[in-house]
Formats: sequence, structure tokens, C-alpha cells
Amino acid sequence: MKNHAKHFALLLPIAAIIIAGAGCAEQIKPENIPAKPAVSAESQLQTPTPTPITIPSPTPTSTFAGKDETADWKTYTNPSSYKINYPGSWSIRTASNSGNTDVDIKKDETTQVPDGYSKPCPANFVMVSVKGPFDYVKEYKTFDRLVTARYDKNGSLGSVSGKKEKLSINGLTAYKFEGSGIESVCGGPAYFVQLNDQKYLTVYLGLNAGNQANVKIASQIAESISSRTQTPAPINETANWLPFKSSYFALSFKIPSGFEVKEGQNYILVAKSPYYTTDIGSDNAFLRLTRYNQNDTRKSKLAEYRKELKNLQESNTVVDGSSFLTLTGDDWGRFEGTSAGKVMVVFFDASWLEIIERPIDRDQRFNPITIGNQILLTFRFSK
Repeated sequence: MKNHAKHFALLLPIAAIIIAGAGCAEQIKPENIPAKPAVSAESQLQTPTPTPITIPSPTPTSTFAGKDETADWKTYTNPSSYKINYPGSWSIRTASNSGNTDVDIKKDETTQVPDGYSKPCPANFVMVSVKGPFDYVKEYKTFDRLVTARYDKNGSLGSVSGKKEKLSINGLTAYKFEGSGIESVCGGPAYFVQLNDQKYLTVYLGLNAGNQANVKIASQIAESISSRTQTPAPINETANWLPFKSSYFALSFKIPSGFEVKEGQNYILVAKSPYYTTDIGSDNAFLRLTRYNQNDTRKSKLAEYRKELKNLQESNTVVDGSSFLTLTGDDWGRFEGTSAGKVMVVFFDASWLEIIERPIDRDQRFNPITIGNQILLTFRFSK
């Protein structure tokens, strides 16, 4: 009897497990599982919003500095006007030529240009030739006229040709041309470089145009040219001068204190105060701007001054960014006694300006040419 009771006690936990399992089975019958909410076709097409992941930027372990290709370059200084840089391993030769110094900078002295046209330019040949400085004023008057006269788009012997590009090389105005006009199998691009208001340089690149590395370095050499002397910034001596704007000309300028302006429809006069005239029609104006007319055309006035002025010199004067033909010389005796002196005449498009050193005011205590040029620097043409 005791054994039967013992067996019954062992069966009780097992029965409890079976009953619990049956209860769970009842709970998970299909009819007891809650239905999933319906998912629309539109919601299935929506892209889930990604969880942003922050990726730390890598910390650089070193800094790379590009190599300065011109670090070992040398500088040639021309005794007259300019400087040019070139690779330290290249050779340089100079030769006197009509008062100037021609400069040839070559990569390899052993490579020579072949005679004639039977052989092509050697692949490694490269040379930069600098000639000048030359005076462009005497023959061409302005630098731009020089460029126009020497340029032939289609190419001819002695003329620069091909594509033309205006540059600024270290503050100097320059033009680069695709063709140099030199009769050689190693002819390359050319440059005209304006050094100042009177002088310019020619730079020719002799090379095999197929060698792009040589084209690049030769261009770097040519475009390293700079003026030998830097002009210091001018002191603005006219800062406190009195402004004047013409009622008849598209012009404004400044005058110093103690001077005055008289103007009419066709003229502007500047004189030291007080302005006065004489019984014979003269006055003490030292600067006068006069409009061209039917009798006094630009052509006739230019011919008159060229004929009458003594010790005549011609140049160009830059006024408000434009260059104008200028004549200087000694007056031919239009004024009383020994009062006549230096004369400067600037030919504008619609008028001419005359600055006279010694008009009839013999007691003047200023230099008319100096003051006149300072006034001229303040000229501004209305656009």
C-alpha cells in the first residue's frame, strides 16, 4: 500500500505538466491568434528611413607639399631694363647688338638647329631668345600700333602670326603670338613685352612644338620677365586740389588752390589767379583746351605744331587710361620778349591741349609745365 501511494505522488507533477501544456495548446489555436494589420501596397513601396551612422573622419598622418619647380632657378639681370629667370642647369649666352644685349637661354648646348628644312627640329631642342629693348615710339607711336603693324594672322616672314593673346606679365603689358615669323624649323611662339612708355622686348621660343614639357618650361621662362627697377608708388600731391567739372566738355579735373578756370563752349583755360587779358587779346593762361573745328582740324593743328615748334619731339601721354600723341618743343616766338619757353601739346580725339611754359605773366612763381602735367594726370573723361 505504501508503494502505491509513493507511485501516485510521483505521477502528480507529470499530470500537472500535461494539463498546462493542453492549456497552452488551446491558447495558440489559429482562431485564437490575433490577425496582423493589413499592409497597403503603397506602404510596401515606401523606403524605410535609414538610421544615420556617423563615420569618424580619418586623421591625416602626414602633409604633402608640392615641389617648387623653380626653386633652383637663376636670375639674369639685363643692365638696361629687365630681369628674367631660368633653370639653373640651363646655359645662357649674351651678345651685343646695336647697343642692346641679345640673350639666348638654352637647355642643351650640344643640340643644334639643323640647316635648311630637310630635317625636322630635334625633339629635345629648346631655346628662349630675348632681344631689345627697342624704341616703339619713334616709328609706331604707341605699343598697340606696334602690335598691329607687326601682326599678320596668316603668317609672313618677319611678322608674328596665329592666335594672339594679351597678357599681364608681372605687371607688364604683353602680347603672346602662336607664330614667331622666324624662318626656322624650330620656330615657336613669340612675345612682345612693353617695359615702359617707350621701350619693348621681343621674346622668341625656339623648340619642337611636339615636346609639351619643353613648351611649358620655355613659356615659364618667357613669362618670368619683370622690370629691373620697380617704380615707387607716387605721392598723391593733388589730394587737396579743387575739383572742376566742365559744362561744355565731357571732362573733369582738379586744380591747385590759387588757380582758376575759365571756360566757354569750345575752350577751357587755366591760369594763376588772377586771370587777366591784355589789350592785344593775350592772357596769362598757361593751359588751354580747344575744340577742333572746320578751320582747326586735328590734322591741320598737328601739321602746324610739327612745322613751328623748335627742337620737336614726339611721344605718347596716357590720360585716364588712354594713350594720346604728344608734341613737345620750344615756342616759335608767339609771346612778348623772352617770355616764350617750352610747349607741350596733347592731341585728344575732339580737342587739343596746349601747356605753355612762359606765357605773358613774367612774374609767375611756378613751373607751368610741371603744374600742367599734374593737372593733366587728374583728367577724367565722362563715359
